[in-house]
Amino acid sequence: MTISELEFLQSPVGQQVFQDFFDDPQAVQSPERLIMKLRKKFPAEVGAVIHQIKLHHTAPEKLGDCTGLILTQAGVEQATRTEVSGHVAKRYRKFSSVTDGTAGIGADARSIVDDAGQVIEHDLVIAKILEHNLSQWRPESSISVREADCLDPEIEWGNAVYLDPARRDKEGRRTAQMNLWSPNLYQLIPQITDQTHNIGIKISPATDWEQVDKLGLEYEGEVIAWNFRVKQTMIWTGELKSEVSRRATILPDTWSLTDHDPVENISVTPAKTYIVEPNNAILRAGLLDQFCTRYGCTKLDPHIGYVTTDTIPEFESDHVARAYRIMDMEKYNVKHLKKALNGYHGEGIELRRRGFPETPDQVKKKLNIPDGNDLTVLLTRIGPSLYSIICEKV
Repeated sequence: MTISELEFLQSPVGQQVFQDFFDDPQAVQSPERLIMKLRKKFPAEVGAVIHQIKLHHTAPEKLGDCTGLILTQAGVEQATRTEVSGHVAKRYRKFSSVTDGTAGIGADARSIVDDAGQVIEHDLVIAKILEHNLSQWRPESSISVREADCLDPEIEWGNAVYLDPARRDKEGRRTAQMNLWSPNLYQLIPQITDQTHNIGIKISPATDWEQVDKLGLEYEGEVIAWNFRVKQTMIWTGELKSEVSRRATILPDTWSLTDHDPVENISVTPAKTYIVEPNNAILRAGLLDQFCTRYGCTKLDPHIGYVTTDTIPEFESDHVARAYRIMDMEKYNVKHLKKALNGYHGEGIELRRRGFPETPDQVKKKLNIPDGNDLTVLLTRIGPSLYSIICEKV
């Protein structure tokens, strides 16, 4: 986006174009007529307007009400879901003068940064978008918007810091490798800790803990899921950190499990009546033993995230785990599996895997059975062998 496009979008005329579009049901359903009209009236700005209209169709699911906002594709993609951002913001409430060092379009700053705080963005156009959006989200706020590189040694970081680095490599591909992110945390963190140790860092859930350890911080790692989807991992340091080292949090229920919860030595046993599949946040946080201790499960394999029990656990939240009753279990063989599935009446199957070399799509092509959820086939490894487990959800 150019400065001139941004100025048009911020202008009364540009804002009226948005309003006209969203007030016209026919335009929302079939925007081609409006686009042709815009091309005649605003030929230089029509591309920016159309892009905004598209983003405003998809962004509310993640960001809530976007009325009056100016969005970017990268900003929407990287932004934290509103409910998750609200959960993260709770840890910052006891601090004044909070700094968001990687603010982007402001989606996280709106709930995390206090009125005495500041937001930092290195790109001139994005910084102006950031200022505009904060004026829409928090019109009474006095948050300071600073256009600067967060690696600038002159920055005063305040009492607490939030960071959400861009997790893409130079070719624009998503990456879990921290040394490829922007800004480089291995360079930035030492500069910040000269002033404050109260830092929260949003990282990819796929990033391993060994990479975080290299930052040289004492930290709590919190893996956050929205329902069954893992959304992000937060690294908490200083007074933002609690007494635990690992935490799995499942929203919107605010269910959690930590490495301070009771833990026993979990046995590896043959499959029992039920298979239990814990939420991925629990597995990413390395808390499978604590989960098994709380809910009375044993493991099928020491390294696989499917566990087993004779009694369905009473989960406090519907999204803590999925449970399945075993109907058939055998070593994986496509012909045998297809024959076994033909013996059950249903309209389709769902395939799920842990520790299995082929993807569900690859196996489905071999089985030539339609998608569905009448039955579930769990594909997994137990010891050196691959297994298929035909189940029904309970």
